[in-house]
Amino acid sequence: MNNEGDSFKSGLITFFLIFCLMAVVPIRPESPFLTLLLSVGVVHVFGGFLSIFNAFKSYKGKLAELLQISKPKKNFIIDVISGVGLCYMALIFGVMLMLPILNFIGMEPEPHAFGEISQSFTSPIQWIIAIILVGVLGPFVEEVIFRRFLYGFLLSQIDNVTKRNRLEAILIASALFSVIHFVPVALISYFLIAIVLQRSMNHHKNLLYPFAIHVTYNASLILLTCFFRSIGHV
Repeated sequence: MNNEGDSFKSGLITFFLIFCLMAVVPIRPESPFLTLLLSVGVVHVFGGFLSIFNAFKSYKGKLAELLQISKPKKNFIIDVISGVGLCYMALIFGVMLMLPILNFIGMEPEPHAFGEISQSFTSPIQWIIAIILVGVLGPFVEEVIFRRFLYGFLLSQIDNVTKRNRLEAILIASALFSVIHFVPVALISYFLIAIVLQRSMNHHKNLLYPFAIHVTYNASLILLTCFFRSIGHV
């Protein structure tokens, strides 16, 4: 395994250890907002940035090279907007596929956890914190962990990488991304969205592209939720 693969492995182990620890530790605050702070704050912010730190410690190069971040090209905004559009299409298409499946197995579709948590928000500050956590920091960490570390680690295990190997790595990373979100009705949606983000990463070879798409997508969903709730439609 090369130095880059070792770094990816170190970061992944750190992140998933913290993720599993948070899943089994019986800490459930009564306040839904505190639940959001605990889950996203600990797993994404603390766990994610600790993972990056541990990966960088064993990496012989610059942090920007490890994360594969560079200056975007001229069509950056257009590429991001088109990526967000594909994410919304994936969301709608995935839910349409999952609803009859859940109905067939007799499982009630549960709303997204953030939708339930946001019902308890009573001040603009809570919405702002939610946007920062779920709309910015969460996507950054997820892009690093899944689109860079996990995908890169899977390919680092192969000597002569082929197109089939890349496709298999995309499918594995996307499936894991979907599963850890724990939203049955959006299982296919998350899988398809992850593919959109990974394809963007592979095409541009720059983490800023999937990160910007992910941020815009998440933040727009939060703002739409806030807007419809303010007019009493949610």
